Amino acid sequence: MKRADLIIFTLVLAAGLIGAYFYFFAGGAGPESTIVIEVNGVVVQTYPLYQEGRDEYVEITGVNGVTRVHLEDGRVQVVDSACPDKVCVNTGWIRNSAQVIACLPNRVIIKIVNAEDGDIDLR
Repeated sequence: MKRADLIIFTLVLAAGLIGAYFYFFAGGAGPESTIVIEVNGVVVQTYPLYQEGRDEYVEITGVNGVTRVHLEDGRVQVVDSACPDKVCVNTGWIRNSAQVIACLPNRVIIKIVNAEDGDIDLR
């Protein structure tokens, strides 16, 4: 392996590790974080991310039908949706603001917003 190849390999590896760090850790959800559920670009529901002992299911009506969402203390997932490919269901749990669940056929977006970020108007 040439020296230039080693340098390129090291740079690519470092970029991957930095990206993984930001994806898994830097987008951490604070205690005031909020779960935001949008349908067709409009916020329809918000929930606090952290609520001790929470284990509930909510149904969100999208443009093609119902998306069933499971809320637990500190995380959220889609368990069923009226879409053909179920990418949103296969996304699994999200826990921080770096992760998003998107059901594009049903136009449902679920994300976590940190209160201090001011990313969205939660009225």
